[in-house]
Amino acid sequence: EIHWRTNYLGTMQLTLGLLPALRASARQNGDARIVNVVSQLHRKGSNAGLVGAPPRHDSWVSYGLSKLALVHATFELQRRFGNEGLQAYCLHPGAVYTHIADKGLQGNPVIERLRKSLAPIERYFLLTPTEGAQTSIHCASATQLRGGRYFRNCAPAAASKDADDIDVAARLWAQTERWIA
Repeated sequence: EIHWRTNYLGTMQLTLGLLPALRASARQNGDARIVNVVSQLHRKGSNAGLVGAPPRHDSWVSYGLSKLALVHATFELQRRFGNEGLQAYCLHPGAVYTHIADKGLQGNPVIERLRKSLAPIERYFLLTPTEGAQTSIHCASATQLRGGRYFRNCAPAAASKDADDIDVAARLWAQTERWIA
């Protein structure tokens, strides 16, 4: 539930709260943008997990479901408001060297020590936070960039097949509005 509330529901509560101002800005200026940082791990989620009984808990699947839901929401925002000039993008920032995994490894001293000892190698192979921010910056600022797409490495990329299901996106949107109301 922490993945769901943090990655999806909190993001959507903020987005829906800002939506009137974003729509007004789009009408006035011809361009307003919503940029959602998802993850390639949205592929670990499935539409069956979003609209059916929740799957047996697995942290990676739960994370993937929350990110898949955000991909759906991004595409649904574009379908609903793109014609008003409001563009919505979602992206994978790349594998970035941060300390985000540290919390998940707490309590396992063997893995914590192993990770700390391998940190220089990990740091070598992963992107810096500045490098990882480039696709977000691109989506937020590139002129004439069409929304309603998933980006990776500053370019459109294919999202999971599940992300193409507009019926699931519409159902999720309606349910989200009920949760947040």
